[in-house]
Amino acid sequence: MIEKQAPKGKFRVIGVDRLESALEHRLIGDYPSVNEALMVAHKNGATLNPVSVYCDEGNVLFSAGSYKVAQ
Repeated sequence: MIEKQAPKGKFRVIGVDRLESALEHRLIGDYPSVNEALMVAHKNGATLNPVSVYCDEGNVLFSAGSYKVAQ
């Protein structure tokens, strides 16, 4: 499992890939500013590929994408 807490003073972007019946978390990167992390999250977040931005305290600041499939 990937550590959600970013290094001190950074913002961590983590993506979640759904592989068959399992979820796999992947580190997209650590960024020096929340704005840069948010831009990366927006770019990478999509239906079935959610991403989240975490601060250096391990709290989620933003999530993009979902597992919901349009009907």
